[in-house]
Amino acid sequence: KTVDIYLSDGNSVTYFPFKVGDNTTDGYTVTKDGTNIVLKPKKAIKTTPGDKSIYVVINSNDGIKTALSTSTTADFEKAYKTVALALKNTGNSTNSTTSASQIASVEKSAGTSEDDIVMTNSSDASITVAAGITEAQTLTETTPQNRAKVSVQRAVGRVMVTTAQNSYEVTSDP
Repeated sequence: KTVDIYLSDGNSVTYFPFKVGDNTTDGYTVTKDGTNIVLKPKKAIKTTPGDKSIYVVINSNDGIKTALSTSTTADFEKAYKTVALALKNTGNSTNSTTSASQIASVEKSAGTSEDDIVMTNSSDASITVAAGITEAQTLTETTPQNRAKVSVQRAVGRVMVTTAQNSYEVTSDP
């Protein structure tokens, strides 16, 4: 649904949000390559030349966006790797949410269900941006310039809980 890209040069962090889809205004299209899903850019990001660290969040949510937007440049990497994805169960006796529900959900539309799972870099990613490269040179299929490949992974695995009974009595050890 969305691709959020953060570029950091050590002095500042710049945020670039994109939608994924086939509309001309969307920033990425989706293709499949075997078992992998490949997001292909339709727009280039305008930035300054130099070394950049790349942070990607796919299917972000308000909690993650807030954690990242309120972090300082010096603390951004820590916020990206820990604070933004910190999990905790919340609620009371009648309404609760699990940690996983904060970064994963099932979207139902037109009789079908699709997982909507937050994904982040599977490893550190960086690029050295060269000066004078055009958007066309970045988006070309053959030998693109100033274009980085970033692999992502799910921020949470699929979990299913089943029970044999409707309720259980929990007691403490004597």
